Amino acid sequence: MSELESVSQNLQFLIAPTNEDEYEKLEKLCKCTAKIAQEKWEPAKYSEFSNALNEYAKLANSVMENMEEMLKNGPPRPSETVISGMQDMVEIIESCEEKYGIRVEF
Repeated sequence: MSELESVSQNLQFLIAPTNEDEYEKLEKLCKCTAKIAQEKWEPAKYSEFSNALNEYAKLANSVMENMEEMLKNGPPRPSETVISGMQDMVEIIESCEEKYGIRVEF
């Protein structure tokens, strides 16, 4: 899987549509966001974000497999690299929201 595909797929762990009927649009929004970030960010920053996001996705998947633990401890917290990257993506996410006519929360 390419880095772009990985970021696009893993963003779906952090971004959710405000309307449950819009999960199809969410996939498009995540691809849009990942592509624009890849074009705008330095390659090293994008790669670091991609790696951190991938680690978070693995952790989130493992926690979701053990609901008892998740209910006790809550969902995993993203790393500072992921949080910082998401903050840097706000404008990109908003532009992709407009493009696809979807509102999301993250």
